[in-house]
Order: sequence, then C-alpha cells, then structure tokens
Amino acid sequence: MNELKENNEIYRVILKSISLRGQGRWVEADKYIEDVILEYPSNIDLSIEYANVMMDRAYWSEGNHTRRMQYYLDATERLKAILNTYPELTPAAVYNKLGLVYLKLGCFEDAESVIETGMVKYPGNIELFITHGRIRDKLRYNHTADLLRGFINKYVKRLLGKATSSRIENLLFPYEYCPKTEIGHNCYQNFKKGNISNSISSFLKLADSNELSDVSDIWLDSYYQLIKASTDEAIIPKENYLPSIELKPQSVKKILVSGMGWSGSGAMLYFFRDFNTVKLYGVEEDKFINGTPSLRTLRDTVDDLARFNDELIDFFWFTLFGFAKYSSASELCSTRTAIKRTLGNHSTEYALAVNRFLKEIYSSIQEDSLSKSKYDSISSKFINSVLRPALTAQQYDNSILLNNVIAIHDISLCSMLDNFNILCSFRDPRAQFVSIMESNPHYKESLFCPLFIRAYRNIRAKFLLDLKELKIQEPYIHSVQFEEFVLDEEYRNSITERIGLDLTCHRGNVFFDPKVSEKNIYNYKKYKNQKVIQKIGTELSEYCWDPN
Repeated sequence: MNELKENNEIYRVILKSISLRGQGRWVEADKYIEDVILEYPSNIDLSIEYANVMMDRAYWSEGNHTRRMQYYLDATERLKAILNTYPELTPAAVYNKLGLVYLKLGCFEDAESVIETGMVKYPGNIELFITHGRIRDKLRYNHTADLLRGFINKYVKRLLGKATSSRIENLLFPYEYCPKTEIGHNCYQNFKKGNISNSISSFLKLADSNELSDVSDIWLDSYYQLIKASTDEAIIPKENYLPSIELKPQSVKKILVSGMGWSGSGAMLYFFRDFNTVKLYGVEEDKFINGTPSLRTLRDTVDDLARFNDELIDFFWFTLFGFAKYSSASELCSTRTAIKRTLGNHSTEYALAVNRFLKEIYSSIQEDSLSKSKYDSISSKFINSVLRPALTAQQYDNSILLNNVIAIHDISLCSMLDNFNILCSFRDPRAQFVSIMESNPHYKESLFCPLFIRAYRNIRAKFLLDLKELKIQEPYIHSVQFEEFVLDEEYRNSITERIGLDLTCHRGNVFFDPKVSEKNIYNYKKYKNQKVIQKIGTELSEYCWDPN
C-alpha cells in the first residue's frame, strides 16, 4: 500500500513538473523536482524528469550561448548520474537523451559512444539507431569531415568526371540499423521487386512486434491497400479487426511560422508559444508535408499515375510508417518523425489517419477523379487527423503551432491546408548572410556570397509569383519583417490580431525575449569583411530593412 501511495505521489509530481516545463517555468520545475528527490532519492523516474527539466531549459532558452551550453552540461551531469546510479535499470530513453545532449554540445565522439552502448543493451530500440544516424550525419558535415569529402571529391571528379555520391559518404560514415528496420527494408525491397509473398512475410513479423501489437491490424490493412493498388497479386489478408474508434475529420486551427534559413522565424515561434491558446506541435521541423518523400513530392506526381504509385510506396515506408532503411539525411529526418508518430502516445489515431488517407487516395484513382484539387482536399483532412490528437478535449478551440513545415519557397503547398495562418519571416539579407556564415565557419565566403544573393532574390521572386496563384489562401499568408517584429510591440500585436488570437491570452514574454533577438539585427555592421556586406546591400537593396 505504501509503495502504491509513493508511486501515485511521484506520478503526480512528474505531471506537475511537465506542466511547469510546458509553461517555460523551468526554475520552478527544477526546484520542485529537486525537493521531491530529497524525499525519494532512489526513484529513477524522478531523476529522469530532473534531467528533462534542464534539457528543456537549454533547448528553449534564448540568449547567451555560453549560458545555454551550461544548461546542456548540467543536463549531461544529471543523465550521467542516472547511468552511474542505476546501471542495470537505465532505460533506453536515457541513453538517447544523453546522446542528443552531447550532439548539442558538439561532442560527437561522446555522443556516438553513449548511443552505441545503448544500442548494444537495447538492440531493438529503433530510436537509438535513428539518433546514431543523426550523429553520423553530423560527422559527415563537421569541418574535418568536410575537408575529407572535398579531398575525395576532387580526385574522384578527375578520374570519373563527377563528384562522389551518397554511397561514398555512407562508406566513410555508415549508418547502422535496428533489426526491425532491416525487416522493414526487406519488406520494402521485396515489394518494389514484386516479391509480394516475401514482402508480406516480413510485414507480418513487424506487425507482430510488441511496439505495434495494439495497432498491427490497422497497419496491416493499410499495407494490403498498397498491395491491391500497386500489383495484380491475389492476396488473402490475415483476418483483422479495425478498432471501433471513430476518427472524425475535424478541422484544426493552425498557425505556421516559415523562414528561409536564419531569417528569424524562430523569434515568431517563441512569441506565439507564449499564448495560452496555442499548442506547439513537436519541437523539431516536421517533414511530412514538405520533406523527401512527403505530401509535396506526392502532389508533384499526381498527373502521372505510375510515378504517383511509386512515390506513394516510398511515402508510406519512409514518412508514414517509418520502418525504413534511410540512406540520406532527408530520409532519416522523415523516418525519425514517422517513428515518433507510429510508436507514440496517439499511435491508434495516427494509424487510422494513414489508413483512411490511403483508402481515399485509391478510391479517387479508381473513380478516375484524382486531380490536384482532390488530392489537396484529401491531404487537408489527413493533416488535420495527424494534428488533432495533440489537443485534449478542452483544447479543441486552441491553435496548433507548426514550425517550418512549409518553406517560403514552397508556399504553394498552402493549397493543402484549411483553417490556417502562415507567417513568413523576411530579414535584412545582410544580417541573414552573417548569421549563416557564423553558423557555418567552413563556408568559403567568396563562393557562398554570389550563391546567397542569387538564392535570396529567387526565393523572394517565387514567393510573390506563388501568392498570385493562391487566390483563396492569399488572405491567410502574411509577410512579416523580422526586425519590426522584434523591435515594435504594436507591430507584433497587429499581427496577433490579424491571425485571430486574443491578446489577453498572452502570458508575457516567457519563451520570447525581444532584447535577445535585437542583438541579431545589426550583426552585419561588425562583420569582418565589409566589402561583402556592401555588395549584398547593393545587389539586394530593395530587400534591405535599413539602407544605412
């Protein structure tokens, strides 16, 4: 009875800490957990939450880079303490979190070491292998690796007349895969080759795994939809019973922030997160709308049914289901977010959303009615079905906040959205250039500057052309000048009212700190090469916020 009482008390404490973290009240959450740990020093769940508080604080804290790195260092110490105190009981999630913190600190070897230790202990944990892939991607693109790739490219190009492919890079920094990913890959490969019986055998192995046991029938039904639509194979599906949960395609209010690489969309994300009536969806840029493969790449092939079917198979494996053998950073990104949904807290609702999406697509194909407008309508319902479970019943009138799921240069994808506002952040190109260079010190200024000028001008021009085509959606697409957003409270308030948010629901600047963002406005004035700044200012003068 005492143990049950203790567990209930700890569960209540962790829920309160999670609530405080969600409001940006990290100091309170930290002190609260710290006090309870003194009472229950041997509880591993409390220790994990204690580390989560510091990880959250580091991730969301604007300001001094040194301070943020110190938060990550503190989180590292807390996670290492769990590994040292509970070596046999430490769950896979702790190894994963510690690897991700080391990744943030730039300690790639430490990150790889701790993740590989976790992979040995938990060989069936797919998220550890995905994090290992992210570390490999960082190793590919850090300065030393970049020099090595450049050296190899130079001589391969002389010999073969072309640069190295991703296969060469995979040899330098190969991915490793979870056994379940290998099964998924065999299933996918057999499917693509037409070996349907072997593909079905592999899929049944995945469906019977513990992680998928509650939703296996739904995924099997979706998989059989692919087979029936893509092959002439006669199959007798395993008898399955779809759950009785009714998935209502209800619309969700959406606020999207969009940028073009260091253009200031992060400031808007922080600001709108400070509203009680706004719920952030995830913490990373989700690629299911605009990644590779994605709803965007599917949409591009609607007019070519053969290509569309091929793309839909890839979309299912990499972006919807997630048990796929990624061979590039973009595929890894799509797979990572897919796995989080497939195995997440709302796995049943998500599996049903995928199932209905496929059935509506194939029904339209059979009726010969799959136009781009029909595809947009089906995709809109699917997007709502994916997002809605993130809201509780009490939050259904709230808005979902999405971070860079549609890029400024792909604003035409707004045709797949309903009930939305998208805020497109534009920044003085001189300041944007400096921020990019500071974040990528191995870039060659002389080579990157003309590329940046051309890309900036092309993106701005394409944005205006796309707006003319989006007559229905145009009123909900808002251009935001980063500098004015940061400096002018009235400007921020006018945007807030324009997208239908109530200013009385603003909790004050918890995540957003205008004083921090102000420091990034005139960063170009102290840049070492002022000739480059003058060149950008001359060639992109119409986009410079302050001409002086």
